[in-house]
Amino acid sequence: MGNLGSEGFTVAVTPIEGLKLAVTVPFGGEDNVNYFTSKDENDDTVNLNIGFGAEYAFEEMFTIGAAVSNVSDSDNRGFGVYAMVKPLAEQDFLIRAGYAYSKAQDDIEEDGEVVGKAYNSGFDDLSISEDFSVFGKSLFNVSVEYSLDALSFSAETLFNTDDKNSEYDMYFAACVGYELSESLSADVTGKFLFDKTSDGAEPVIGVNPNVAYTFGNHTFSAGLNYETCDGDSFISIPLSWSYSF
Repeated sequence: MGNLGSEGFTVAVTPIEGLKLAVTVPFGGEDNVNYFTSKDENDDTVNLNIGFGAEYAFEEMFTIGAAVSNVSDSDNRGFGVYAMVKPLAEQDFLIRAGYAYSKAQDDIEEDGEVVGKAYNSGFDDLSISEDFSVFGKSLFNVSVEYSLDALSFSAETLFNTDDKNSEYDMYFAACVGYELSESLSADVTGKFLFDKTSDGAEPVIGVNPNVAYTFGNHTFSAGLNYETCDGDSFISIPLSWSYSF
């Protein structure tokens, strides 16, 4: 659930059953080398991007964890906490929740020039028309999963609490699936993106019905993606084939 590692060097240990501790140093900077402190081309101090994390899982009943990033860099420091609970031991019902806070920002460029800053913590939705996103300094997310026999349901949401520069402030999606037989299944997914500012972006609504047929090691799927935003509609028909060894 939590990202205790990085694209670099990570050491993780399990001192007791269920407990995981990790320290990570991602590669980055000039020549992909990290230093405790170094100077960039503007003679500004660059700090080591180091992070710590811990996670504890008790059987399949619950998991709790926390992670801290950019510990030595107060301008980009961040942290996150998360939990997973399975309240009904005999049923496939899961609840996940998390909170993330990060000061880290990326440059916004137009025509090769930096015109602003934007928080780099968030979520990018791969839409038909364009990429929509929810990002910010302070983010919450909640998701649920439930299955009973052939029926399954899942839903998730992500929203920011204090950032007015995010394109959207909330993302919500839900999926209902049903196994028609051992080889044939169907599901439908709906999503919604919303911006709470009065002069913000128009809401996005999307729906995606899909069917999948499995024959031996082959799986064929076909669906329909439909989205509407500010009076415009977008449609695509995804088709896929996969083979498992």
